[in-house]
Amino acid sequence: MSMTLESGRATPADIIDVIHREFADRFAGRPIDPAAHLTSELGLDSMDIVRLLVSLEDQFNIRFDPVAVDLDAVFASPDTLAAYIGGECGG
Repeated sequence: MSMTLESGRATPADIIDVIHREFADRFAGRPIDPAAHLTSELGLDSMDIVRLLVSLEDQFNIRFDPVAVDLDAVFASPDTLAAYIGGECGG
């Protein structure tokens, strides 16, 4: 994974790495488009999104505040997640 906390950046590839790791049974060896919608195109359901949220919080040492953040917009795609995490980590 190319993101480090020191760099303060998360790339779409970093997010895709987390998706591949968390959902290996579904996405092993399958390329994921950084702009792919997580629910409508990749088929993640609400429980999958929670699983991904927890994994991203642990991986990048951040917290998603559901009151302050539009989680539907942030969790739209690997691109939107990378942009949000990059901003939260100072990137």
